[in-house]
Amino acid sequence: MLVVGFGPGAVDQAAALRRLAETSGATGRFHLVAPVPTNLAPAAAAAALAQASADARTVADTLATDGVPPEHITLALAGDAGHPPREVRVHLR
Repeated sequence: MLVVGFGPGAVDQAAALRRLAETSGATGRFHLVAPVPTNLAPAAAAAALAQASADARTVADTLATDGVPPEHITLALAGDAGHPPREVRVHLR
């Protein structure tokens, strides 16, 4: 699993994503999971969902640009009762 962070202090993971895309070949399947806090007021929850979706799409687009077929990439949001960091977890299957 590779964790791609977003926001202040996040480390650029573009090179690591590129290596994953290159080493997975045509058979690699990527499952991207963005955690979303579940204990927010409705307006804040909507904003958090939109941000997590955009972050996951950014990672998916990067993988596709690096040669991963779009049909090999799935996106998911996972509820988290705490205060999850702004990140996307990349699972290679």
